[in-house]
Amino acid sequence: MSVNDDATGRASIFISHISQEAQVAELVRSSVLRDFLGLFDIFASSDTASIAAGDDWLAAVERALQRASVFLVLCSPASKYRPWLQFEAGAAWMRRIPIVPLCHAGLTPADLPMPLSTRQGVALDAASGVRRLYERLAAELSCASPQVDHAHLAGEVAALGAPPSTDDLLRIETDRHVQARLMNALAHPRYRWRSLDRLAAESAVSPELAADSLRGNPDVRFGRGRSGNVIVGLQSRVGERPDGGDRTSGPGPVA
Repeated sequence: MSVNDDATGRASIFISHISQEAQVAELVRSSVLRDFLGLFDIFASSDTASIAAGDDWLAAVERALQRASVFLVLCSPASKYRPWLQFEAGAAWMRRIPIVPLCHAGLTPADLPMPLSTRQGVALDAASGVRRLYERLAAELSCASPQVDHAHLAGEVAALGAPPSTDDLLRIETDRHVQARLMNALAHPRYRWRSLDRLAAESAVSPELAADSLRGNPDVRFGRGRSGNVIVGLQSRVGERPDGGDRTSGPGPVA
């Protein structure tokens, strides 16, 4: 039994979500329990059955995180900026619990904020995403993935997902436009590396927002220029060296 198995020997799943998405969380919980024949112990933070009567809610969450083998987090336009989900995800990150973001209601894995953007998110309202989730959970049990109708569960998730508010949609679209402008500036044909300040100015955002937007992008690398300033480049053009250069030439032209 691994350190993250519960007292019954079952692997444990923690489902993190906002209260408005309790129905989606319950759908995921009940579907996984059914399709994996009860082999998982599942904690959902809004599920009263997961917390004993009279128990301290925060203490129950902490214990569930200590037991968790896998951390699932429901991600939507409404939940993306909620601090509590970031808090729970950070706790799972520090405990090195595998994190699987479950995107739905119009949010895609490409929209995920740091540090969730560094995990392999799935689109829960698509059959391919449900299949990937089940394959990941099956790997935790070292068993074959259940042969079920992935499209049916994806359709149920899509039907339950509340339409995002106008404000949520606006924030998501703004984030996407910022990311697109930054990536376009990084693709400058002359410069492999761009200074963070120049990159931000060309993209009409602050250097702080530019850094926040790019930190979780696996295609982007940060480094230090010869003057000590922060420089940014695309991995496909600059490679993996954290100092911004190759073995012979240093970082090369920077703008």
